[in-house]
This record gives sequence, structure tokens and C-alpha cells, in this order.
Amino acid sequence: MTKVKWFAAALGMAMLAAGGAPAQTKEDVKRCTGADPDAAIAACTVLLKSGIGGPDEKADFYYFRGFAIDKKATDEGSIAGHFVALLDFNEAIKLKPNDAEYRFWRGLAELAVAKYEEALADADTAIKIKPSYSPPYNLRGAAHARLGQNDLARADYKQALKLRPDDAIARKGLTELPAK
Repeated sequence: MTKVKWFAAALGMAMLAAGGAPAQTKEDVKRCTGADPDAAIAACTVLLKSGIGGPDEKADFYYFRGFAIDKKATDEGSIAGHFVALLDFNEAIKLKPNDAEYRFWRGLAELAVAKYEEALADADTAIKIKPSYSPPYNLRGAAHARLGQNDLARADYKQALKLRPDDAIARKGLTELPAK
């Protein structure tokens, strides 16, 4: 189950256990986790301001809003947007420090704003939390490559391929490294 589906299902069950939630809140949760970045940003903001949910739900609202802001920043080529996304990823991680996916996405935003050492640290932490999760190896490989540490980058991309042999990002990363 994807993080989005899991989150929506878990929040729905929590709302039912608490006696239900207004239809608008349920719609905001759906939009917060949806594919439209503008709708997700607006809905997650409403949910954060509403005070609904505990620390885990608030962490997810910050994460999904940060994810939407980061996607929009990437689509628009906005460096400033990546910095804004980092604020939400930071809040999500304060609430749920052991979430590998949060660490990975914050690391990608850090990579986008040339915070390579920070991206490496988040990749390392994500790998420690969930060693079988391949995306942080690609993140770490990209950060190593940008720092000119090509042997380390190569090793990370190869590890990502061991975990997921069809990983196109790892394959592309390997082909973009200078020959040994």
C-alpha cells in the first residue's frame, strides 16, 4: 500500500473511531494527498490550521504539503519553492523522526538547493531506518556525484540496483558518471 493510500485509510479509521468527521474534512484529506499540487497545498494548510489529528497526522499533513510544494517547485524551476518545501519536511521530521520517506524527500529538496552534505545526511538516516528502501541510495549517489565523489556515487547506484533491478534512476545515474 502506498503512503498516500495508507495515510488516507488510517486517518479515515481514526476519524470514524472518534465519531466521524465533517464531509469537508474528509474531502480536505483526499485533496491533501492528491496529485494536484495547488489543491494539496491548500487542503493540507486547512487541515494543519484545523488542529485535527495527533502528531502522526500533523506530520503527514506537513509531509504531503511539502511534497506538493516541492513538486510544484520542480515543475516551475523554482529554487525558492524547494526552500519552502524544506520548512514543511523539517516540521514533519520533528514529529516523526524515524520516517525514511520523509528523510528521502527532504534530502531531494536539499539536493535541489545544493545542500549536498545535508542531503547525504538525510540519505544516510533513511538508509539506517529502512535499508531495503532503494530511493535513498539514489539520493546519496546523486549527492556524492555532485560532490565529485564518483566512486561512492557508483557504489550507491549499484546498491539501488541490487535492491530494485529495474531502477531507471540508478541506471541513469551510473551512465552519467565519468568512466572509471
